Amino acid sequence: HPQIPQLMRKCGFDVNVFQRIGTIEGPTEYWWRGIDGTCLFCHWMRATYCVLYPAPGTLREFRPFAEARLAELRKHALTSHLLAVSGADLTPTQPHIANLFEEHNRAYDDLRFVVSTPREYFDAIRGQADFPTIEGDLNPVFQGCYSARIAVKQWNRRLEGLLGDAEIADAAAHLLGAPTQSGAIDEAWLGVLFNQFHDILCGSHVDKAYANVIDRYKASAASGAACLERSLDWLGERIDTRGEGVPIVVMNPLGWERDDAAECRVAFSEKDVHEVEVRNSLGRLVPSDLLACERYETGGVKRATILFIARGVPPMGFEVYRVVRASAEKPASDLGTNQTVFPMADIHRDVIENDHVRVEIDAWNGAILSLVHKPTGREYVRPDLPFAGSVVRELDKISG
Repeated sequence: HPQIPQLMRKCGFDVNVFQRIGTIEGPTEYWWRGIDGTCLFCHWMRATYCVLYPAPGTLREFRPFAEARLAELRKHALTSHLLAVSGADLTPTQPHIANLFEEHNRAYDDLRFVVSTPREYFDAIRGQADFPTIEGDLNPVFQGCYSARIAVKQWNRRLEGLLGDAEIADAAAHLLGAPTQSGAIDEAWLGVLFNQFHDILCGSHVDKAYANVIDRYKASAASGAACLERSLDWLGERIDTRGEGVPIVVMNPLGWERDDAAECRVAFSEKDVHEVEVRNSLGRLVPSDLLACERYETGGVKRATILFIARGVPPMGFEVYRVVRASAEKPASDLGTNQTVFPMADIHRDVIENDHVRVEIDAWNGAILSLVHKPTGREYVRPDLPFAGSVVRELDKISG
């Protein structure tokens, strides 16, 4: 990503050495300018980090081996110094390599091997060439090790939370007599933990492997969610929820008291509940809002999605809230309903306005509710036809 130069420089790095991405054509070393103008000196290991690995054991074999490997580096080097890394994944240092270097340097004078630190190498090439500056994103189009699929990390984080909650709820339900679901939860964890292998979790794989990874996550999610729901049902059945309105049980799986937003869906059989509010177990009004609402023909709430603020929910405990008919009491905060009372509709009004016109729009279906020419104050949407711009299909009753 083109912000990497800034991030690395702010972390104290002045050189970046990497293998899997690069400029394809061009020199081995260059300056990479980030989107904020920060420049980072980069070295691309075109021949991987196994240039001199595995080195033969004798100078006679090592000489042609090294010449062939170093020839690839010379094609793109701007200086006489070549960074020839010797190693491979999970391998020890070859004990004979240093002796081979000394033997080679005594026998030949056209090429000299130096065992050095990265800092010594970059100090040696500094100022020896006019290194070019490149900009932009270095990610190539290839998949596999060149990929970094963010969905893998997102699935992993969601499932860590889900299965952690499932374990806590299962333990609580088991204390109250429910049979434990630990076996099913462990099985769900296996898929998540398998996907935490480093070449999976970083998202570096081809499409087929990626599909398998996501399928494994989906299976773990389905199993974990089912376990959590069974435990919560068991616990909910043993909580006293008697009282007015619709009871909402908010459970806190964390080990500390928690304040957070909560969302729930409720339904009313009474057709005269035009506005609702949320109260805690002490009967105190809490901030709430209607996110979505379906109403009866009378204008009463039929089904609704409600957002409210749950405060002081005890650690690994619960609080019972109630969605009730709105009272005349002053709201607990400025957070209130944004719903327009309109039969059989769920309308959220959005406004677009400039110096000339003011337009109100139904954000759910795009219909224009109001169009006012501000200089004259003229309203172009008739009150009896409130959905301007709507496409309507009607029966054509005109006979042939």
